[in-house]
Amino acid sequence: MIALLLGLAQAQDYAFPTSAADYGSWYLSTHFDHGGVDYACGSDRYSGHDGTDFGAGSWSGMAAGRDITAAANGVVQYVHDGERDDCANDCTSAANVVQIQHADGHLSVYGHLKRFSITVDVGDPVTCGQKIGEMGSSGNSSAPHLHFGVYTGTTGLDPYHGSCHSPASMWVSQGGYQGVPSRTCDASAPPPSSGGGGCGAVMLSGHLAFVAFPPLFLFGRRKRRQA
Repeated sequence: MIALLLGLAQAQDYAFPTSAADYGSWYLSTHFDHGGVDYACGSDRYSGHDGTDFGAGSWSGMAAGRDITAAANGVVQYVHDGERDDCANDCTSAANVVQIQHADGHLSVYGHLKRFSITVDVGDPVTCGQKIGEMGSSGNSSAPHLHFGVYTGTTGLDPYHGSCHSPASMWVSQGGYQGVPSRTCDASAPPPSSGGGGCGAVMLSGHLAFVAFPPLFLFGRRKRRQA
């Protein structure tokens, strides 16, 4: 991980993190909260939400298997697996999660994953579009969905650009409001380095309750759309 941080590259953009086969099943559930509005000054958010939630058919989608892939090249920094994945606002256990370090210093986080679906280990180099797990409902979750987060240090970043969030979009193509971004990968991103990781989860505020040791991941509170 140190090598990645010392060799910072220009910021890579993100692809929507799923396979081509499953892409059409996904929809926007809940955006990042900007003090009462989402990035486009709309209401698809809830207080303190520091990521973006996407659904893909709720319980039937989870049963069918909805792939989660790396949104950009990087190195797996943290993995937590083995927790219940049938949570419906009734779990106090951790969420199954993968955390990836990218060459520009950002972290991407993939939360609420299906139990034992995670296909990567700490230190693994991953490429954009590579499968890392499947959608589940682990941790503080009301129904199956993906919590996708981008962080710099301990600060959550909204990857969307809009009227109420002026920084440039971090998606290769973010698409329209309430839509799903393109799964096109950033061709300019550097290839992943080998090694790294093993630093424990970063401390994050709000509903993503990460602590370094022991790991604890309490993602989310609700989903706006579950069907």
